[in-house]
Amino acid sequence: MVGRRPRAVKVNVPKAGPARAVSPTFRREDAACRPGDPPPPAPTLPLLPCSRRGAGFQRRFQARKPARNESLSMTQLYANPYDMDAKGFYFESAEEYGEKARTLRNAWGNPVEELEIEFIEGEAIDAQLFAVLRLQPAQIEAFFTAVETWDENTKTRVIIAVGEVGYPFNIDIDDPEGFDVDLYNLDTYADLAQHFLDEGLFGPIPENLQNYIDCEAIGRDLRVDYGSIEVAGTHYFYRCD
Repeated sequence: MVGRRPRAVKVNVPKAGPARAVSPTFRREDAACRPGDPPPPAPTLPLLPCSRRGAGFQRRFQARKPARNESLSMTQLYANPYDMDAKGFYFESAEEYGEKARTLRNAWGNPVEELEIEFIEGEAIDAQLFAVLRLQPAQIEAFFTAVETWDENTKTRVIIAVGEVGYPFNIDIDDPEGFDVDLYNLDTYADLAQHFLDEGLFGPIPENLQNYIDCEAIGRDLRVDYGSIEVAGTHYFYRCD
């Protein structure tokens, strides 16, 4: 028995057109990230509420972006108003401070009189000197003079006498050379003990006994009379009378 031939089914097939490149499928939120497009900008985070001091700190560092080819001087200070409606200013000399302070006004046009002075830029030893002096605005000129004219040894002695020992000091009228401070640039108390032995501080020691001297033990005793500090990356032992 011969089977029945199946009926032909007519299928409409579209004519082939020119080939097209197929792009990957992206979600709606990825529409701006197709190949070749620049990445979307990073979201801007809102600033959190902050205190008056924090707000002043934020203002300073927003303003601290230097222009291209701008160079900063060796020492730079910042006058931070206690008035929340006023903006502070940077200055690099007593003259610049005077000019800006005289014309400083708050958002309501009133003069700003109370300012806190802060150290911003400069040598490490000058930053430590500034910290122990607790400057008032009226002492700014004297501070810039000290930065320029005092040598490192004088600055170190004032830092120790005022900041570590607690002696009073008025930078306007007091003599920075008036402090009796002994300085020793050594690493350990044992080194200090050995230095005193070499200098004969403990009197003559017979040569056959020198190898029995315990500098570690002597160094522990020296802690009673000698302090230790690091100033601008340099370690010192000191005694201040």
